[in-house]
Amino acid sequence: MASTSPPRAFAPDANFRRGLEIRADQLVVEFEDAIALAGVSVAFPPGGRTLVLGNAASGKTTLLKALAGLVAPTSGRVLWDDREAGSLS
Repeated sequence: MASTSPPRAFAPDANFRRGLEIRADQLVVEFEDAIALAGVSVAFPPGGRTLVLGNAASGKTTLLKALAGLVAPTSGRVLWDDREAGSLS
């Protein structure tokens, strides 16, 4: 039986920060038959906790999907630490 070494602990480098700022500027998301988001601007500071609250079908899930890059905005932009999220690989 081969021995395995224990997993290495995460050791952040000097550039590591806890979290990143995520921001949407004038975000618009349209689907075939509806506008899901219309000119939404919001910023989530690094390391913070945020509650997204709203009525049913008000765009909460669409906003989070757009911020995560799962839904492409019709216009506006999503920034992660001041870099366009669409340009990150």
